[in-house]
Amino acid sequence: MINYAAVDRGASSRFGSGTGRGSAARSSRPSAHDHTHETVAVEFPGDRIEWGLMQDASQATMKKAIDARVADMRFVLDKRPSLHKDADTTRVGVAGHSYGGYTAAETMANDRRFDAGINIDGAMEHTGEDGPYAPGRAVTQGLDRPFLLFGGDLGERELSHVDTSLTRTWADFWPNQRGWKRDVHLDDGAHLGFSDMQWSVPQIAAVPRERRESLIGTIDPADALRAQHDYVAAFFDLHLKHRGTRLFERARHEGIRLVP
Repeated sequence: MINYAAVDRGASSRFGSGTGRGSAARSSRPSAHDHTHETVAVEFPGDRIEWGLMQDASQATMKKAIDARVADMRFVLDKRPSLHKDADTTRVGVAGHSYGGYTAAETMANDRRFDAGINIDGAMEHTGEDGPYAPGRAVTQGLDRPFLLFGGDLGERELSHVDTSLTRTWADFWPNQRGWKRDVHLDDGAHLGFSDMQWSVPQIAAVPRERRESLIGTIDPADALRAQHDYVAAFFDLHLKHRGTRLFERARHEGIRLVP
């Protein structure tokens, strides 16, 4: 069972239906999570709609958001057996993009029922716009279960544990992680290239080349999607289904680099 956390404030988990969330579906039964008052809108039974209310990215707001996200993930796992009678809650994975990646890490740090997780291009902190450095518990204490870091580029900088120019959380997490770990990097891939923009933006002729590259990077979209799908699925196959793979021993996809 794979749980996929929403991207960032204002965005929906549906924004990742063709990339991270879609990749997880290849490996197991997925569920996607939108977080009330953070996503643009969340619909509840009885035609009740709750709209997004987040007005800022202060440290207090971001801490409240990550705590609510973790509670959401745990609540949904509690309810899965009643929603799906064949749900296997003995093998549970969690993944997310951007703040969803932080959500994945903190969910594992707070609930041992989650067996393996992936952070897709997300800083693992709730520092916000006004606060001192505030890394999550997963960063400061590490995890004793498998966790994958999957990062991209921002211009000449990259999100990896050897480059602290975007966030130091991956570097701080690396020596504290006690379980299986890998840092997989998508060279020339941008942050939003881990969303459905990777396949949708190239189909829009009106988007200028410079704008397209700032959104999804310069890597060939087909190569980027193939790499994302295969690495996310292989990770969960390895750690939830115990199916062997060599993808984490050496790079086998265009644009993929394994960061030592």
